[in-house]
Amino acid sequence: MKRSVFFCIAALVCWGVFRLGGVAQERPRRFRLPKGTLVWYHGLRDHCEAVYERRAVEEIKDGEWAPPPVTFKLPNGAGYGSITEADLRGYAGMALQADGAGGFRERLGHTHPPSYPFTLRFGDEEAKRLSNPAAIDGTITTPWRVVMIARDLNTLVNSDVVSNLAAPPDPKLFPEGITTPWLKPGRAVWR
Repeated sequence: MKRSVFFCIAALVCWGVFRLGGVAQERPRRFRLPKGTLVWYHGLRDHCEAVYERRAVEEIKDGEWAPPPVTFKLPNGAGYGSITEADLRGYAGMALQADGAGGFRERLGHTHPPSYPFTLRFGDEEAKRLSNPAAIDGTITTPWRVVMIARDLNTLVNSDVVSNLAAPPDPKLFPEGITTPWLKPGRAVWR
């Protein structure tokens, strides 16, 4: 039986626990993709409800936004990858902003343009308020920023690295962990 090899890179350097007073500071990371890479992503305007586009990395313009996961196919059959995050609790979620030169910059929540569902529900004034960095006092734990690379798409899609990096389920909400009876796989919608 042929086995696919799965790699997770950059996770250890993209996580931290530290004390901070003041406001959330961006520490932008850049993720550079080689020329000829195909990228699947969507913008932020429709929140996480948009249809994914497939484009060559060279066609993605400076300033375009992409929430995680940003998935890609490397050139010359070198494999597939995805840039995402794990164990996001009490910290700003990231989005990626293209630099127009084959790369994406990590950007924290206060820099993201507001989504249409958000402004529709809460208004432009609330969106403006949230564009200021959050005040932080005490210890914070940053989420994992994860880059997954796999030889084939099946291995990438079936990876459990993101769930393995996350904290276990809260026993008050999930008394039997992932086998809690009220958890049922299927479609979901929310307002």
